[in-house]
Amino acid sequence: GDYIGQGKEWFYQPTDGRFSIRRNFDKGVNFNFSNFGHSGSQRSIWWNAEFAAPFEQQLLPGLYEGATRFPFQSSNNPGFSFTGNGRGCNRSGSRFEVLEIGYDDAGVVSSFDAIFAQYCENVSATATPAIFGRVRYNAGAVTTNDDAASVPEPSMLMGLIALSFFGRNIGKR
Repeated sequence: GDYIGQGKEWFYQPTDGRFSIRRNFDKGVNFNFSNFGHSGSQRSIWWNAEFAAPFEQQLLPGLYEGATRFPFQSSNNPGFSFTGNGRGCNRSGSRFEVLEIGYDDAGVVSSFDAIFAQYCENVSATATPAIFGRVRYNAGAVTTNDDAASVPEPSMLMGLIALSFFGRNIGKR
């Protein structure tokens, strides 16, 4: 498996720890999960995902190809970084698709759903194992839309899946 995920499958929900989402300085999204201080935790776990559109544009639904490591991407490239449990990439090649994003009147992220693929230390899909994942936050029901499968479904799913905090039952894609 890849360096960050160690070839394992991970799934988290609100009872496992704390999810947070906020805008990052590139008008993108920072999504974080940790179990720090969570009762019953055997060991510390944390994951972080950063998403940014090119040219510091507001992140909108769509496919973002050619992403490089956030926050070091050139202005004309999207930025992306997925790190966790003390592991990250020095450089990376990624692609991600924002399936849903909502903002409230103050510009705060109110919902988010994205899938991603990240290749550490090399942008070649043939040279480096990838980490694949999905992050969801207060997102609507999952649909089986073949158009949304631009980032390939992996045989191993790695990511953060936040079930809605408002009681909606959200399943895996």
